[in-house]
Amino acid sequence: MSASRVSRKSFLVALVLWGLATPDRTLRADDARMRIAVWGQQTDVDRAFVERVRGQTVELPVELLDVTRPVPGPNLDTQVQQADALSRIHRARGVIWRAHDQVFLFLATPAPSRLLARRVGTRGPGYSHVTPSADLEAGALVVRTALRAVLEGTTVGVPHVFAPPVPPKPPDAQPGAPTAESAFYGILLGDFRLGSDGAGNSLPRGFGAHLGIGWRRFAVGFTGMITLDRDVGISQPQPYWRQNAALFLDLDVFRRDRVRVTLEAQGGMAYFNLTRSTDTVRRPHAFVGTELRGAFEAYAASRFRMLICFGLGADVIPDAPPLTMGPNGPILWPARKFQPRAMLGTGIVF
Repeated sequence: MSASRVSRKSFLVALVLWGLATPDRTLRADDARMRIAVWGQQTDVDRAFVERVRGQTVELPVELLDVTRPVPGPNLDTQVQQADALSRIHRARGVIWRAHDQVFLFLATPAPSRLLARRVGTRGPGYSHVTPSADLEAGALVVRTALRAVLEGTTVGVPHVFAPPVPPKPPDAQPGAPTAESAFYGILLGDFRLGSDGAGNSLPRGFGAHLGIGWRRFAVGFTGMITLDRDVGISQPQPYWRQNAALFLDLDVFRRDRVRVTLEAQGGMAYFNLTRSTDTVRRPHAFVGTELRGAFEAYAASRFRMLICFGLGADVIPDAPPLTMGPNGPILWPARKFQPRAMLGTGIVF
């Protein structure tokens, strides 16, 4: 073997050994043309920032992808969640954006995702709202340094843990839906009534009361009513009054906040009382009735609520009698089987 051939082989071996011993400071081939999404560009400041980033990274094997959409704020976790979604949509390794005086770099891969946040500038109270050119240049330098470190295999940023999703807010109560309370006891006081009671020369006036127990939208109980004493008849008026005693069933057809609308059905006995010159007549007759009543909670405490009520209704007395002067005397007032009424009252619910 000639001396020249031996010296050439020795040189090649030494060159290979020098290459293996020399640290690799070149950029990794698998990171060539790393795709990074640049998010924002909604304002002149955003566009100026992007231009500076492009200028600072022109020598790096990085593909900058413009993503023109507004950056939500000021919640950082919301911004990072959208950045993660953008990286998936555009198949980018990371996303760059700026918000106020901070620059962010989100790296979606490799897992776990990481976030780098850097504040640029020294803006304080009273500072102009215009972002200085020096701050934009400083932000672009932060991006260049971070991307170069990523390309060289250096860990950048801190792991980002997404906040757990917020459970959806329960829907508002729909009209007619029952409120939180289930069972309740109620007393309707000061039930002042006006309407027709089948007789009399003036508008009848009376007072009534409800006492019941309820569950959810339903309530059952006892109700009573008595009219004030008044005269019936024209030529020879006679004192007359009426009493009701009945059971009721209520259904709340609408309930929301402090307002409720109730449909009520009644069934019981109506007692007609007539004081004549010769005797006093008391005649019971069966009746059925209905009432549509609205109520407003005027006051609410921990143990009770006070209601103001207004209602319209009617009673039907199939065998309502005519009122006569005597057993065979003249008729003081003809029979009225349908008797409308109105009420205004207040109540307490426990």
